[in-house]
Amino acid sequence: MTGEGAQPAAERPRALLLTGVGRYADPWHPFEQTSDRLREILTAAGYEVHEPQDVDAALAAYTDGAPPSIVVANLGKPRDGLPSPALEARPGLERLLSTTPILAVHAAANSFPDSDLWATTIGARWVDGRAWHPPFGRLAAVPESSDGSPLGPLRPFELDDERYLGLDHHGPVLGLYRHADEDGVLQPSVWLRNADGRRAAYDAYGHDERAYASDAHRDLLLRIVRWLTRSSH
Repeated sequence: MTGEGAQPAAERPRALLLTGVGRYADPWHPFEQTSDRLREILTAAGYEVHEPQDVDAALAAYTDGAPPSIVVANLGKPRDGLPSPALEARPGLERLLSTTPILAVHAAANSFPDSDLWATTIGARWVDGRAWHPPFGRLAAVPESSDGSPLGPLRPFELDDERYLGLDHHGPVLGLYRHADEDGVLQPSVWLRNADGRRAAYDAYGHDERAYASDAHRDLLLRIVRWLTRSSH
C-alpha cells in the first residue's frame, strides 16, 4: 500500500541494483544481505528498485531502451573463467557507464575485469596480487576535509568492516574518506568522480551487514545517491 504523500511505484525513478548472484556471487560476501541494506537506502531516496537475478542478461537488456536513473553495483568477480561482463552484456554496460550515475561498493572494484571503462568510471580496480585487506575489524573512516564537500560537512565515523588497500587508482577523483593502512598511512576509501558530466562514486566499505549498522555510513550512502542524481527526490 502506498502511504500518504508517497509516490506510487510507477511514478518513482528506477534504480538498477546489481547484486552478487549467479556467477557474480563469491564465498566471502553475503551480497544478498548487503543489497537488502542498499535497497533500503535507495527506497529512502525515493527509488523503485529493480534487482535482477541474472546480471549479464540485465546489462544486455540496456543495450537500447530507457536506462535507469542510477546503477548501484554490489557484486563480485566471476570465478568461472568466462569474460566479465559477458560479451553480449558489454554494450549494455558501456551504455550505462556513459549515460547513468554509478555507485559501486566494496567488491564491485573487482566485478568487471574485462572492462577498462568500468575501472576508469568508478576510479579504481582491485588487481589480485596487489590489492589486499587486513583482517575484518573496527576501523576509523577519516574525512578528507571537514568542509568543502559537495555532500556538505563530513565527520569521522567508525564501523566494523574491511580496509581495502593497494587498489589501482584510475583518473582524478574527489576524495571523501580515508582509512589507515598497517603503517598508519591514510589510504583512499570513499570518493566521487565527475568526468564529462558523468557522475560516479565508489565506497570501499560494505563487506557484510555489520558495515551498514553504522548510522553515519548509511547516511553517507544516502547523501552520495542524492548527489549522483542531482536530486533529493
